[in-house]
Amino acid sequence: MKIRLLKKASKAIAVQVVQYHDNKRKVLQHIGSVHTEQESEELITMAQEWINEFSKQPSLFSEDKPNQLLHLSHCQFIGVKCRFYYQHMLKMLGIIGLDKTPQILKYLVAIRIYEPASKLRSMDRWLQKD
Repeated sequence: MKIRLLKKASKAIAVQVVQYHDNKRKVLQHIGSVHTEQESEELITMAQEWINEFSKQPSLFSEDKPNQLLHLSHCQFIGVKCRFYYQHMLKMLGIIGLDKTPQILKYLVAIRIYEPASKLRSMDRWLQKD
């Protein structure tokens, strides 16, 4: 279920709860129409409440405490490891008969599929791998 905002010819904003199934849209509930942004925010809140009551499923992430699951203010992005991808890519290269190819060429094939870039940048990535 999704909240749909629809601009009418009268410049009113209609707020609807819709569901998509088999590339068809079904309007489950028309919440109302408004003419200002503030009123539309109120209707969006009402639509979210309607969805919560209708679906009878608790939200995966609490609206009250968004940082309860993971405190993003205390996190730091340190990079991406592609070890799993690389191991499976080596298996696939072996299946197609490239297992006797030098290791550096196998890595270049794998990294260029994973992250298309220049050969120089791919080599820099090879030198930085763990």
